[in-house]
Amino acid sequence: DIAKLAQAWQRSSREDFKVAKSLFDNKHYAYCLFFCHLAVEKALKRIYLLRQQKLPPFVHNLVRIAYESGL
Repeated sequence: DIAKLAQAWQRSSREDFKVAKSLFDNKHYAYCLFFCHLAVEKALKRIYLLRQQKLPPFVHNLVRIAYESGL
């Protein structure tokens, strides 16, 4: 079900961003950056899923996911 999968991507993205904020507050900047990337990637994959009505590609390239999502 695409709607449920989209909700899961959104929930996971928000959780990763919360972790990133905590890491930033504790001055763990490299790990913060990693979790920011994860949060953005999952948000983009949610957009891809909703717009394309199919699973996003298994890549970590944010520009490619955004482009293929039509952003």
